[in-house]
Amino acid sequence: MGEPADGVVVAVDELSGGADLLGATVLCDSVAETQQLGELLGEMLVAGDVVLLHGPLGAGKTTLTGGLARGMGVLGRVTSPTFTIARVHKPQAAGNEGHARPALIHVDAYRLRETGEDPMDVLESLDLDWQLPDSVVVAEWGDGMMEQLAPEYYYVDIDRERAVKENPESEARYIRVEKRHATGANPDSD
Repeated sequence: MGEPADGVVVAVDELSGGADLLGATVLCDSVAETQQLGELLGEMLVAGDVVLLHGPLGAGKTTLTGGLARGMGVLGRVTSPTFTIARVHKPQAAGNEGHARPALIHVDAYRLRETGEDPMDVLESLDLDWQLPDSVVVAEWGDGMMEQLAPEYYYVDIDRERAVKENPESEARYIRVEKRHATGANPDSD
């Protein structure tokens, strides 16, 4: 996980909003703080956003997604989409401003690769591109696939291994959120 040039690591409580976490390395000392960071990210997401979660097994991808769902105001408990490939969490009723909220589509892209079919064909069969205008897609293990859904996406790197090396008893993780342009996308075309 890359660090800012000055090597600064911030705590979740030091962030005043979701925009503060873009490009920052955030130390989350607990599951609750990981969910809190997810909630900050979820509050800033809008329909059409794609979020790629990167990290090894057990890093906290689904934990972060649970907080993200809370920040988005979607219904239902977030669990790993491992055996279903994709779970759709419907939005709560429109807020006071009357704006419709997006649904959350939580995808396990790892399973797309295990089907024996071309992962891009399986991805296409999920119709995510069709659902994206009314949804936010959050993909675990989506590197190299999900970027095609939008010209820009959020890349979330969850580094649990570094925290465990520092303290084997720790539940901490270092999380970095970046906004990236899809490969081949023209950043000036927005």
